[in-house]
Amino acid sequence: MILVMKNSLVSLVISSGICLLSSCADSEPVEEDKIEEVKLDKTVARVASVNEAAEYVLIQRYGRLIIPDDAILYTLGSQGDDVGQSASIKVTGEKLGQFLAADIISGKLMVGDAVYLRIFDKNEDSDN
Repeated sequence: MILVMKNSLVSLVISSGICLLSSCADSEPVEEDKIEEVKLDKTVARVASVNEAAEYVLIQRYGRLIIPDDAILYTLGSQGDDVGQSASIKVTGEKLGQFLAADIISGKLMVGDAVYLRIFDKNEDSDN
């Protein structure tokens, strides 16, 4: 009697396993949704000196700063009345140690403002 129960239990487990495996074999593989990676702007420097009359600034870079030709640099005010105000700057290519010269494109800057680098992926599809 016990032997018969063991045999029927084993056959039940085996047949259930076969049914489950065969039901999974016909389904298509599940495709994972591609998660878009958000690229954050990098803090790369701070404003060290401002010459409003000549419309240029000196920025003090953090570490090694390699700026692509099409790079967009911008600053965000963090002191006094300029909190949250932004400005655009373009590096001229002149450098001395950790300091780089940059032309003021727009906005108002203050010493100590953070300088951010925005990098656009060249492989991105555009709406143009």
